[in-house]
Amino acid sequence: MDTFKTEYEWAGRLLSQGDAEGAHRAFAHMLDAGGHAPARRALLLQGMGRCLHALNRGEEAVEPLREAWEILRRELGDGHPASLGAQQNLSFILQAVGRHDESIGLGRTALAALIERCGEGSLPVADALIRLSASYYEAGNPAEAEALSLRAKAVLERLEPRGFNMSTCLNNLGRIAEERGEAGVGCELHRKAVEIRRELCGDGPETAFCLGNLGTALLAAGRPDEAAVALEEALHCYALAGRTTGSAVEGLRHNLELCRRNGTGRSFRPGV
Repeated sequence: MDTFKTEYEWAGRLLSQGDAEGAHRAFAHMLDAGGHAPARRALLLQGMGRCLHALNRGEEAVEPLREAWEILRRELGDGHPASLGAQQNLSFILQAVGRHDESIGLGRTALAALIERCGEGSLPVADALIRLSASYYEAGNPAEAEALSLRAKAVLERLEPRGFNMSTCLNNLGRIAEERGEAGVGCELHRKAVEIRRELCGDGPETAFCLGNLGTALLAAGRPDEAAVALEEALHCYALAGRTTGSAVEGLRHNLELCRRNGTGRSFRPGV
């Protein structure tokens, strides 16, 4: 029996179920045991990085993710899909902790390598475009973020028009449109993102995320009753997943209170 696989999958399940502390302990225990082949050590380090990010310890996540990337580069080469995936994971964490120049540099390098390996019109390139777009957005460059998102959208419309990445792309374009003052355009993009997420994820937290963005956009557009319905549904989806606290949930509740002060009382009813 492959005990590594069993323990690794168990730690991954803990993380997917929201027990980042338990998953962190499990990955740390496996790392402390030592004796792992390089590729397996890289997997464990990436697991540690994901846990630390989920625990809002982003700066601590940088080093294990960097070490995982360096292992995979050394063992498999810079252009191997696993190496490029680890590079993009490191870029994401650097973005999350505000190290934008480093994040963008890694993202651009990974994108160029994927274009050379897979072609401009491929799904891996669309994914890399979306990731790099997020780095530019967080760095305060919405124009470049939009250009990259539109490139990704063109690929996805041809290859995977109802996929998860399309919903992410539409959500990101919606936020950019809102910030440009195009509230109506932003709301419609968010609504399309919700439709796709609901098809793929049902009433899960990923759908709740998009519903929350839709509700916030509708509130900003001066449509508080419609906004309240979306925000209440987002909170309902989060509650189904056991998430009733946290900054995201509290932000939705705050916006919902604003809706109720300014609306006429229309509400979301589960199952209706």
